[in-house]
Amino acid sequence: MNLKRAELDVLFVGSRRMKIMNNRYRAENTATDVLSFPQYNSLKELPGDMDYLLGDIVVNIEHPSLDAAHDHIDRLLVHGLLHLAGYDHEKSPRMAAKMFKKEEEVLSAVKKMAGECQ
Repeated sequence: MNLKRAELDVLFVGSRRMKIMNNRYRAENTATDVLSFPQYNSLKELPGDMDYLLGDIVVNIEHPSLDAAHDHIDRLLVHGLLHLAGYDHEKSPRMAAKMFKKEEEVLSAVKKMAGECQ
């Protein structure tokens, strides 16, 4: 994936709305922390010289996990972004490990950039 410019939409919702969405799109009757809706099946096949809308990320701002860490909303956004990029931790333990490793790499890079901006 060598995209030069891309966009994504982020929607913040409460637990009630997230439960409805999770039930509708994943047949899970619970309020999850984050949902991702990719626009493309694979980003690897897209030419890098165009602008793209990667998809939508929906974050549950009332999820209990948000109380656990102040940077958790960053983690949820990165997690959702990786889903848009094709990572899927539910496919296998190996894929989960790969995704969570990438999540840490991206979060580390974001924190480093944020520190440089101050």
